[in-house]
Amino acid sequence: MALKDGDNSKKSIEVDYAKVENPKSSGVVIIPKNLDVSLEADAKNVEFKGLNLNNLFGLASVNKGEVFLKNTSFDVVGSRMKIDARYQDESPLTANYDIALNVLDFDVQRAYNEIDMVREMATAAKNVKGIVSLDYKLKGDFDKNMTPIYPSLEGGGVVNLRDVEVKNLKMLSAVGDNIGAKAFNNPDMKGVNIETHIKNNLIHVDKFTFKVSILRPTISGTTSFNGLLDLRVRVGILPGGLIGFPIVVTGTHEKPQVKIFSKKGQGIVDALYNEKSNKVIREERRAEKKTKRQQRKEKEAQEQKAKNAEKQVSKDLKEK
Repeated sequence: MALKDGDNSKKSIEVDYAKVENPKSSGVVIIPKNLDVSLEADAKNVEFKGLNLNNLFGLASVNKGEVFLKNTSFDVVGSRMKIDARYQDESPLTANYDIALNVLDFDVQRAYNEIDMVREMATAAKNVKGIVSLDYKLKGDFDKNMTPIYPSLEGGGVVNLRDVEVKNLKMLSAVGDNIGAKAFNNPDMKGVNIETHIKNNLIHVDKFTFKVSILRPTISGTTSFNGLLDLRVRVGILPGGLIGFPIVVTGTHEKPQVKIFSKKGQGIVDALYNEKSNKVIREERRAEKKTKRQQRKEKEAQEQKAKNAEKQVSKDLKEK
């Protein structure tokens, strides 16, 4: 770690300055720029930031200040993970990475209890027990303590709920309470595939359908790493779910708000992240509710702005 004391006495001025300004930070791992090395790794146990990786095997290489893992696999929290990854430091305080991972037979509760990133990225996992598989790609940045900067994350993939039990998930329980269906406290999600996409601290969920007794709910929408919800639920009430009614879920994971027979939610304004400075410019937040009068005024202002721009273009052409 760049700012930790070690055997290298020939640290750069940049590292010295960073250490003085950030005395409690570890910095990121600095990769030598003068190495071109490739090796086949076979390690029985690797520990990184409290995470134990066992039976690691794969191809590791260093080239022009970047580290690559190719066709690498290891055991983590009892499941086998396959991974391709790239890492590069940008300064003693920042780094970037991209990763493609495939995980088979992942124990959700064990992962939630043992891996910090799972608890932070998937807060709902605390209500899920069972086995899932994961096929996902992500890219993002590390901060000055080698911790992922969540607003920098981009990517997507599929989670397969092979054999799971979802009990008392507040969002689903709130839907069940509002329509008088207690079965929402323990829905059947075995074999369901959930596809999601991540950008600007928001998680966009594609439509997926599952079973609740004789009902066939379909869910899609947006949630955030900070727990905000803007989800659409359609509850199918006939065999096959051909006829149903819409529901909107807003609020947060801890305090969901449910509207029956509604399709109008309350959007989430995404976070803004500056890749050059590695700074979060704006946290994600709930979109403001606007009256029809406000919406009309904004529309009129936009139309007037467009007309003015058109006039300016015409004026510029005449002058030429």
